[in-house]
Amino acid sequence: MPLGDDNDFRTSRWQVARRFPGLMERGGDGSAMIPSFNRPTGYSDITMPPIGIPPIPGTTITLPGISITGGPEGGGIFPPIVFPPITFPTIPVGGAGGAGTTITVETANDGSGNPATYTGITTIEFTGSNLTSVIQSPAGTAVVNYSGGGGGGGSTLVYGKITGATKNATLAKWTYSVQPYLNGAPNGAAVTAYNLLEESNMGTNAYGYQVQAGTGDRIVATNYFVRSVPLDAWVRMEFTDDVDGTSKYWFSAPNRIDGGC
Repeated sequence: MPLGDDNDFRTSRWQVARRFPGLMERGGDGSAMIPSFNRPTGYSDITMPPIGIPPIPGTTITLPGISITGGPEGGGIFPPIVFPPITFPTIPVGGAGGAGTTITVETANDGSGNPATYTGITTIEFTGSNLTSVIQSPAGTAVVNYSGGGGGGGSTLVYGKITGATKNATLAKWTYSVQPYLNGAPNGAAVTAYNLLEESNMGTNAYGYQVQAGTGDRIVATNYFVRSVPLDAWVRMEFTDDVDGTSKYWFSAPNRIDGGC
């Protein structure tokens, strides 16, 4: 019970005189104003010190990118914890841009009559004069419309110079290596091409002549031979469909005939 309470036998005769009103009161005893209470006003100038973690002497806390060491016994607080910046990895989207998405390109003919598979391709460039359109349908699939005249499946005319010729063992037919040219300069690697005038040569007939069986290039009863189109000869090739559905380079140029009596 409070000091001076009437029920306290120790202080039953004590008298408590209220000398000053409470802090939240105004008026009343000794004042012309009637008693009332003040509403809280103003503001507090109390500032709270930084709240730290008491040091743990001789202790080091290490996190990825963070190292906190306790101070001496009873002194200081831990410094504020600063986390390292968070870096999000770059995620490539789609194909072009970013790191790029690897795609595989398969073709029945690499331009020299041979099937080929290419991996790690990020860009496909189309050249020639018969590209109609490239659309994406469905999503993730590029549809290329490359059509035109010649052979029923599109054709492109290319000028080139013959750089090599390899004969068939039993026929007067050659497989030619031709270096394409564009604007007077070599354009890319040499391609494999074929002479349309040799296509009908048989084992005993070549270029309209009867030839001896075996190599298929010696004219019967003579010392004359059907030879390949000379090296360094310029030809105009057409990249078009063959009868078997593949695309090849074709040109038409007369074979050379040489020999003696």
